[in-house]
Amino acid sequence: LSVREGKSPLSYPSGRFLSLLQEVYNQQFSLESLKSLLLDPSIPFSERDLLHRFLSRSVEKSIVRGSYEKRDQYTEMLGNRELVTWYKLLKQSISSLVTASGIEELRRKLNHFQDTYFVAEQWHGSADEEVYSFCLDTMQQVKSAMESCDLDSYPNIFSLLLSYLETRTYVKQEREQGVAVYAWPQVAPLITDHLFIIALDQQSSVCLDAPLSFLPEYVEESLCKGIDTTLANLQAASLGPASVHLSCHRRSYEGEALPPAYFLEHDALKDEKVELDLDPYYQELLLHAGKPVRSVQATRSQKQWFASARATSLTLRSDDTTRHPVQPALVGRLYKQEDGAQFLSLSPTKLDLFLRCPYAFQCRHLFGIEDRSYDVSVLDHRQIGNLLHEVYQRFFSEIGFFDPEKRDEYERRLLFHFDQCLVDYYAQSGPTPSIRSYLVATFREQVVAILAEEGRLFAKTRSVAFEQVLTLKEDGLELYGRIDRIISLGPEEDKRFAVIDYKKSTVKTKKVTDELSSYQLPLYRYLVERVMEGRTANASYYSIAEGKYYSLWEHEDDEKALFCDEALAERLHQIKEAVALGRLMATPSKKSCEGCAYRSLCRRRFATA
Repeated sequence: LSVREGKSPLSYPSGRFLSLLQEVYNQQFSLESLKSLLLDPSIPFSERDLLHRFLSRSVEKSIVRGSYEKRDQYTEMLGNRELVTWYKLLKQSISSLVTASGIEELRRKLNHFQDTYFVAEQWHGSADEEVYSFCLDTMQQVKSAMESCDLDSYPNIFSLLLSYLETRTYVKQEREQGVAVYAWPQVAPLITDHLFIIALDQQSSVCLDAPLSFLPEYVEESLCKGIDTTLANLQAASLGPASVHLSCHRRSYEGEALPPAYFLEHDALKDEKVELDLDPYYQELLLHAGKPVRSVQATRSQKQWFASARATSLTLRSDDTTRHPVQPALVGRLYKQEDGAQFLSLSPTKLDLFLRCPYAFQCRHLFGIEDRSYDVSVLDHRQIGNLLHEVYQRFFSEIGFFDPEKRDEYERRLLFHFDQCLVDYYAQSGPTPSIRSYLVATFREQVVAILAEEGRLFAKTRSVAFEQVLTLKEDGLELYGRIDRIISLGPEEDKRFAVIDYKKSTVKTKKVTDELSSYQLPLYRYLVERVMEGRTANASYYSIAEGKYYSLWEHEDDEKALFCDEALAERLHQIKEAVALGRLMATPSKKSCEGCAYRSLCRRRFATA
């Protein structure tokens, strides 16, 4: 079958480019509209690396939209002179194009945009060159129509042009092989030896022509009135010397349907009995329901398709690393080479990812497949987490020793640092007034709850390190950790420490169990012991939402701490051995697969409910 159906030129990439420009302007340069424009692979943009850096930076800074003014969230929050300059020029170019009032001015602005932001070839030589030429010809037609009305300009002529293009139909010119299939009513006037028009029920046969539908709403309604051409099209389809068959189903999988009224009025209906037993889809439904079915033979083409699938997509592959080990040559990419030795780099995040599923570890760290998203949620929780971390870092580095008697003073300083960090992260009014009000109402009072917990566990102690990076190379492993805060629990020479990790919401690992769900704090303890030559007497998560510390152990010789040491050593040995053998296969389960970014690659479990 060869479907020959025309579509609006705006449905093709070169036409969609025009509508995306209008959308960006209408949405005041929102990040979502810019993503739709700049990430469209069919639009021949040059400097795609620059586009991706701009979008990544915008997502990182939680920018939602710009404005028609010179200064907006992009100019205030991007924090990169090159990207700000590029954005200003893009914004000016799109604004001048969309607000052009004449066709010649619009053509100049459009040419300037393409010369500035497209590759040298632009649309030339691509499948969309003819569609773009069609759009340019339409622009000339609009210009001629304006001249006929003695009009030199029209406000926002670009918007009117898009409305007109939406009503037009572009049909590809190349001739395709196969049985031609046309949409209704384009098929009605065709003259051919055999013509079959199917699914022609009353609702589908209705044809309303609205030749002036692109005109603005304030134009007199009588001038834009549609014309019902249903009867004319049905009569045209019924005429001619060809063998014409018009049919419709009174029942379909979507429900009941009526035949066209024209045939009822002319008593031209002929009922044909439908043999549902011959319908493979109906038989499949019966088979699925466990009911007896009639023997329906597959067609020759269906047999060919299934045989082809058995030899390709349905065949288990030997190089499928979800089920088989990774080749040794590829496994070597996981190791870092240094001074003639190789090290397997592991961090708390890598450890926990391997614990969840080795195949996810393989995708992320062997093949470098990142779960990158250009979506900006209403609340960027990572950005909020960074802000709260910064508040605590500034506060604890300022006060030195923690004195519970100074709680009132500490509360004022914490609130001061919160307000200051809010300005540093979101400027004076960002990200939006409503979100800013939410941040203040939710987190400004939450940050001070740590004072009571600090007095309970760490009175008269001193915070000695923040965002401390510790790295250890031994036994073929490179262990890495970034500790949010390290507290000295006594005299400096004792080297007794507490390691703290902040969690914005609730804490998943609240206590040590027989099966550790995370190796983050045990790894921190090991790094403190080996790198800082100290003892980790306390390892705690702090939940900002709950205002509470969850300590996994509170003494360096605690049985829980010793258990974590043994579990970490065993886990490191298992990972080292598994990676050496390339055993990074998938471990599908509801717990492992739910929310996994690599399920579309793994395809071992399609549902987690």
